[in-house]
Amino acid sequence: MAFQRTAYFMICLGILLSSCTSPSLSNKPDQASNAPTFQTGVLFQSSSFNDPAEREIAEILEENLTAVLDKDKQKFDDTFVMPKDGEIYYYVMDPPYQRFEKLMFIPYHKPNRAQVVVTFTVKEKNNGQWEENTRNRTYTLEKVRKKVWKIITLD
Repeated sequence: MAFQRTAYFMICLGILLSSCTSPSLSNKPDQASNAPTFQTGVLFQSSSFNDPAEREIAEILEENLTAVLDKDKQKFDDTFVMPKDGEIYYYVMDPPYQRFEKLMFIPYHKPNRAQVVVTFTVKEKNNGQWEENTRNRTYTLEKVRKKVWKIITLD
């Protein structure tokens, strides 16, 4: 009799637990379908710049922004003069959807330094609603050893 009660209890417990699973865990495809339609990526092409210095700078920014989209911290760090400095800017990888659209070069008074404004759009939730917001981020770069452009700061 005690064995029958234990067996009955275990069967009921199993049925109860299987019917009480969280919908958020069992419906992962539904979560994906709630994601917004949004083209992410780096839309500018470094090859489209005629000036050799601008093309080189666009190439390093393209590497950096691709690393942001891929959330690849090592490749991101490699685009900085001091790779360990990249760590303080990891927050730029936070928005789930980003599209980097254009570069605007700002005249700079030193030949081995450059400032570039990157215009980009993010799609993120704000108060439960998806919103697209256009933003700008200023990159300061420096031509370092071997005449390679690297990032100093972001703002």
